Amino acid sequence: MNFGGTYQFENFSLGAMYLHSTLDGGDGYVLTLAKGELKPWVAGTQRGWIKYYDQAAGTYIAHTMYGLADYLDGFKGYGVGYSRVVRENLVTDVEYYDIKDKTTNEHSRTLWIDLVYYFSASW
Repeated sequence: MNFGGTYQFENFSLGAMYLHSTLDGGDGYVLTLAKGELKPWVAGTQRGWIKYYDQAAGTYIAHTMYGLADYLDGFKGYGVGYSRVVRENLVTDVEYYDIKDKTTNEHSRTLWIDLVYYFSASW
């Protein structure tokens, strides 16, 4: 079970998500602060974000972050990211995660950089 919401104001958004698991009795949450709006079809648009995670192992199956979260026994830590449309339909992303396993306290740090091209297909 989970629930959450996002509050938009001007060029910012605040988000919170609560996660509950019956698998290990653990709960979790994710807090997000973001600025900007990424529109892949508009060159120069950009978006930055920061997230804080505190999740029990049972609150996710395949986590959407890049890195080792799926291999940890629950984790807590933060992530920051920045995306910019270089030119129409060409987006560059930079993401960094610093998380710690809730059982072993072992750190996992990940830097992820990618370049994505968006296209449409007509069938």
